Amino acid sequence: MSPLPRRTPKHTHRRAGKRSVWALAPLLCAALALGFTTPAVDSGAVISGPAAQRTEPATLSPELSDYLSAAPATEFHRGFEAALSNAPTPEADPAPARAAAPNSAPDEAWVDAKTGRIEVIVYFTDQGVTAASQGDPALAATALQQDADAHWDTIDLRLSALTESGRIEVLNRFWVTSAVLVSAEATDRTLADLAALPGAIEVTPNYTVEPLDDTIDVLPEVRDTPDTGDVGATPSTAEATDDPVAAQAADASAAAADAETAALAAAEPALTYGLEKIGADDAWRDFGARGQGVRVAVLDTGIDASHPDIGSRLVGRGTGDPSYPGGWINFDRTGKPLVTKPTDPGSHGTHVAGTILGGSASGTSIGVAPDAELMAANVLSGGGSTAKILAALEWVISPTDGTGAPAGRAADVINMSLGSGGFEHQLARAIRNVRDAGIFPAIAIGNKAGTTSAPGNYFEAVAVGMTNAEDQVDRDSSGGVMTWGSAITSEYGWPESFVKPDISAPGVRVLSAMPGGKYGEATGTSMATPHVAGAVALLRSAQAGLSVTEIEDALERTAWHPNPESGPDIGYGHGRIDVHAAISAVLGESGVKGQVVNAGSGAPVSGATVSFAERGETWTTDVQGRFTARLAPGSYSLTVQRFGYETAQTAAVTVTANGFTELSIPVTQITVGSLTGTVLDHRTSAPIAGATVSLVGTELTATTDAQGAYRFDALPIGAYQVRAVADDKAAAMSAAAPVKAALTTTVKFRLADLSSVLVLGDATGRTAALLADNGFAVEARPALPANLAELGAYDAVLWDAPTGDASRARIQEAIAETDASGTGILWLDLGVSEHSGLAALSRALGDPADRAATDDRSASAVGYRITAEHEILAGGLLSPDALQPGSIVVQNSATAGPKFAAWFGSLTGSTPTVIAETVVQHTDTTVQPNAVSTTAQGSGLAVDQRAKNRHAYLALHGSSPAVDARNWSPASAQLLLNTVKWAAPVALQAPEPEIWVGKPPVITPPVVVPPIVNPPVVTPPKPGTTNGTRGPGENGPVTVPANAAPAGAPAGGVASSNAGGSTRAPASQAAPKPDKKPAAPVQSARDLTADNAGGITSRITDGIAYITIPKAQAGDWFFLHVYPNGTPVDWIRVNDEGELRIDISKLTRGSYQFAFTSSESTLAGWVEIVISGTAQGVAAPGLVDEPTQLSAMTPAPGGGLTLSAGEQLMLLGSALLILAAAGLVLFGPRKRQTPAAVAAV
Repeated sequence: MSPLPRRTPKHTHRRAGKRSVWALAPLLCAALALGFTTPAVDSGAVISGPAAQRTEPATLSPELSDYLSAAPATEFHRGFEAALSNAPTPEADPAPARAAAPNSAPDEAWVDAKTGRIEVIVYFTDQGVTAASQGDPALAATALQQDADAHWDTIDLRLSALTESGRIEVLNRFWVTSAVLVSAEATDRTLADLAALPGAIEVTPNYTVEPLDDTIDVLPEVRDTPDTGDVGATPSTAEATDDPVAAQAADASAAAADAETAALAAAEPALTYGLEKIGADDAWRDFGARGQGVRVAVLDTGIDASHPDIGSRLVGRGTGDPSYPGGWINFDRTGKPLVTKPTDPGSHGTHVAGTILGGSASGTSIGVAPDAELMAANVLSGGGSTAKILAALEWVISPTDGTGAPAGRAADVINMSLGSGGFEHQLARAIRNVRDAGIFPAIAIGNKAGTTSAPGNYFEAVAVGMTNAEDQVDRDSSGGVMTWGSAITSEYGWPESFVKPDISAPGVRVLSAMPGGKYGEATGTSMATPHVAGAVALLRSAQAGLSVTEIEDALERTAWHPNPESGPDIGYGHGRIDVHAAISAVLGESGVKGQVVNAGSGAPVSGATVSFAERGETWTTDVQGRFTARLAPGSYSLTVQRFGYETAQTAAVTVTANGFTELSIPVTQITVGSLTGTVLDHRTSAPIAGATVSLVGTELTATTDAQGAYRFDALPIGAYQVRAVADDKAAAMSAAAPVKAALTTTVKFRLADLSSVLVLGDATGRTAALLADNGFAVEARPALPANLAELGAYDAVLWDAPTGDASRARIQEAIAETDASGTGILWLDLGVSEHSGLAALSRALGDPADRAATDDRSASAVGYRITAEHEILAGGLLSPDALQPGSIVVQNSATAGPKFAAWFGSLTGSTPTVIAETVVQHTDTTVQPNAVSTTAQGSGLAVDQRAKNRHAYLALHGSSPAVDARNWSPASAQLLLNTVKWAAPVALQAPEPEIWVGKPPVITPPVVVPPIVNPPVVTPPKPGTTNGTRGPGENGPVTVPANAAPAGAPAGGVASSNAGGSTRAPASQAAPKPDKKPAAPVQSARDLTADNAGGITSRITDGIAYITIPKAQAGDWFFLHVYPNGTPVDWIRVNDEGELRIDISKLTRGSYQFAFTSSESTLAGWVEIVISGTAQGVAAPGLVDEPTQLSAMTPAPGGGLTLSAGEQLMLLGSALLILAAAGLVLFGPRKRQTPAAVAAV
């Protein structure tokens, strides 16, 4: 057999319109249902010119043609439909006529059964990744986006016209291959217009992606320690000796060896056979390669982020964001990102990820690259689609969070253990572009011998077959010789024939992770592929700078094959991989040996991360700031990052063969402060040792000492939310704590015991799981307890829909027991069960007076609309934004299925307060843009503060087998958590963390020696305490107490500062004071909102306001207007500490808004100051940068800047004194002054 043709970095791409089909399904450890053979096929129309020259319309996929014409079903239709129903493909039945009329909706998710509209993807010509961008994901993403933008610019007018006519709605656009997803009316005319768009090459449905049956076997238990076997084998008779002394010595030696062997076996976890076969442990030991710094993306069913072998490797950990930005993504059917927590309903993704980078928590090492970083995308669970696959491929190149905001760097490897029969050339383009971006595509080839699966059968894909523990190819492993037609090979630059798979790896009975902290064995090329993905991570961590082709070649050249001379075959490919041998083949004695040092002091900087052009490989500096980066010969630019330092990037560094380039990289420390505090037990006030304290949004953590103290030093100035977690305690999170230059901020926590919660009648267990995942001690029961006094043992009870006797007497007894104990109750409903809490209350007690329910499946969403303010509407970890009156809290917006909703009438509890109503939303897709109507049904959420406890009524938070917590939005889940916390006894709840900023240090100005005068050095007095630290975006205004005069200032004294701000420029100042006064930034104080606050913060010390504007640099100028009157003050300069200083001691009682305009005449933001009384005084003298003084103002609307009568007299007197002094100078007797006399003035 001829050797496999080598891949080249770039091909000349020509476009073809191929009538093809796509139906994805993960290779879930069993034979693929869509196991079609792949004979030689010829393509349809060949596009021989660039996009601008293409004039013929795009082709329609067979599904669309059949849907319009009611043509007989094709062989593929029968196979596709059989696969979706998990039925075998018919072999001999003739093709029956389609029963559905053209306008009847087939059972496909891409067809709207109510309207008949269809979801279709229009694909366009794709120029691919430019040669200059290859190998760099960031540059590749930019190039692909620019190419897609060019197409969209060309078609936007036509799409707009189609949209305005109501015939289509654009749902999404893709750039990983140029494509547009639309919802279109199912007519020949509309599809013809879409096919005629400039550059269009094919129109296909947004195919449904469905997983097949999962055959992973969950193990009933996992051994705690590995079975090391018999380490004391008896010597054979031939080895026996007659010499007793020698025999005794031999016995002792053997015993020592046995003990050493046993100790080694006990010290090192056992390995799965797959890791041992590919030499992963040898690579760890000999090369120190464990995947460090390499990111692997798993596109699958999801991930269990709490699994002990996986959770610590998920990107986004430690940020305090439960959606793991940059490490987890979920999409809706159209490929739009969603904000969700990581989950894995299918278990397949967790098993795959465990093989790639799992640890040894079970006592057995399961992951090939245990130090690699994980990115996980759910493209299958909950209903997959082609659009989700395209969106996920974009995400691996250019990651975002669920809101679409950028979130970290690209993946280095992708694992796709999924596939379909046949060929789908649009995904071939996408896979090619991912590979050209420098991302290694490890893709399963399939589980049906004699066939292959797409996208594994693409030439650019690195397809993986499976072997067993004896290195034999499994009989179900797919493979074949690919012989695509000339149009296809011409389009993609592929050879006329090539062998698949490319390589193979262990895939039979592979032990790996399962959701819920469990483990299981599975078989399939799905299990072999992650062995390859992990091996690539080891290669990249051992030798950085290798291209995808170089890595693939290394794996293929060093693979084990029983007949190495025969060349690649359809079973092994090039052979079963040997990662140790592959690393040995590429590991060179070349690279960079460097040291990272502090640019100011020259001291080494430890813990800095050194990376190479964001390509994934990273190195961490040791205590001496040193690192060794093994790099293939070439030119590199290294990037250094360290928290508290500015990011540094080197110029191009040339690495030659057989040598290391020496390099010193200076990094500049940025302005920093410190944050410290304590964590105490709320009940006993005892310090909590071992608590974990983290800064939300960073990966910085600290552990409290025996006194409960923690500390973070060298923090960049800014505002940080601090979170404290301890065993058996409720976690707490502070408000934003400002960290100031050279100051220490203190945040003190008191942690309460975990609230004990009883959940009654949770239909699926997901409500209880949500509470357990978020810091509650949860017990779930399906029925009411026989002894209702047991309810009093809990802090809160969630009454969902329990079985059992819920008569009037029993409910009254339950309320009496919980009233006596102080236990709170949440009465839940969903409109599904008459056993629900609200239904039982209404039926038995008439309180609420009535209760109603509906299941409106025509609705697009159901939820709450907030009608009043309450503390349970605050933000939190799951949803940081507080809810306001008018906010809609979506409870269920699934595109299909039931839309249960309930609501209730009047309540007669102690002090019931309704704070939200149940609403149902309908979306009218017949108008453009779509119109959403919201209809109120009745009361949906209420709270009742009783004498000793609290009740809450939630009409949409109940559960059913079809709708439960998995349907809730993050805001809805946060609302339930807040309500449970509120309902628990008040005495058990810890107070909000205390925050204050330490006293600023005494500033000693430098001595200034002018040519003639020599003024004395003046040391300012020590400032007083801090009275406030909040800005408008941080829980309210800063309040200044009455008489907060500056330290050392006489009451009623004269300010020492001028109106222009500081008397000495900061050292870093470069720009002079602007000479033009800007206009008021807004018309009135009403226009100052949270949206334009700009994150400005303030602290008040001794009558001086210290203002911090984010991103402002020392020497920047800002103009101050004071509202409510918009009074202009003056330009104020940012000092060396990064602050603006304003003397507010003359302001009268009231509320003021300080608005700041930048030198570019844009509003930088504003902050509110509340004066609780007149604070007389002046600024302390001697400050390096004296504060700008504000004269007395009135907060009431009216005049602007005013002076009191006393101030007017003082001003007149000062003017007279100045005139008298001027007369004395001009006309009085003159006398020569000595320098000493001048200095005394």
